[in-house]
Amino acid sequence: MEYIIGFILGGMLALSGAGGVIAVPLIMIFLGLPVNEAMGTALGAVMLSAAVGVFVQRNYILFVPGLILGLTGMLSAPFGRTLATYINELLLLMGLLSISIVIAVLMWKSAKKSSEIAIAFKTVSGTLVNVPVLDKAFNQGDSLSTDKTTLFSTIDSVHSVLNYNWAVVLMMMLSGLLIGAVSGLLGIGGGVFMVPFLSWFLRINMVMAIATSMLTVLQISASGFFTGLFVHNQVDLLLTAKLSVAAMIGTLIGHSLGSYCEEHHLQKIFSISLICMSLLALAKEF
Repeated sequence: MEYIIGFILGGMLALSGAGGVIAVPLIMIFLGLPVNEAMGTALGAVMLSAAVGVFVQRNYILFVPGLILGLTGMLSAPFGRTLATYINELLLLMGLLSISIVIAVLMWKSAKKSSEIAIAFKTVSGTLVNVPVLDKAFNQGDSLSTDKTTLFSTIDSVHSVLNYNWAVVLMMMLSGLLIGAVSGLLGIGGGVFMVPFLSWFLRINMVMAIATSMLTVLQISASGFFTGLFVHNQVDLLLTAKLSVAAMIGTLIGHSLGSYCEEHHLQKIFSISLICMSLLALAKEF
């Protein structure tokens, strides 16, 4: 069962950017771990699968926002993980589920809107992905060149359009601190918050948002995991290893499947997964 949960974690992380928020309820339901230990253990698997995700999706990562959000999130994640030890576990679970459902509903609404304007582009590998990049970023008609150099210049032009002035950087730093603290508190990597933030605030497409969130999740989950391991002793290392092996495989397969999914499909997968896992965890408690 550990390997199945790990595989699901990795696959969903690759497809939607959210893994921990799905893995924690599964670990609680099927492996019987208490909330805090499930959170600490899941973070290790999220960390390693996110590292794989960063490698395979590196061509789509916006490194400037990814590093700003991730590094600030790393600073606050240990605070959230420490605070979690003083809060009733049922309250932690209810907070996790409430946030998950709210974000799932918002992402579903966003998917309905984006499905009307989504366009599939050819990548350098020849597989289909949906990349409706900002209109201001480049003017290349209705298709994206298959030339690898053009792909990189497109991402660079997105960076230039985002215009990292002090107000934008300050907003990302504050958001990173908040997301990191909440992610540490709830024992997740933060992708469930980062993907909507990157998609809505920075107005980048879902493919780039998921890829960039991988970088932030790697940093935040590492901070939370090592805090849980060395400070609070809330990690089952053997279970983490089993989950991680399957999660890394799931990430690779999820990445391959994601190449054939349009943006609104990814958003719907994200939303449905969150709601299903939330209802399962809620049923387990009551």
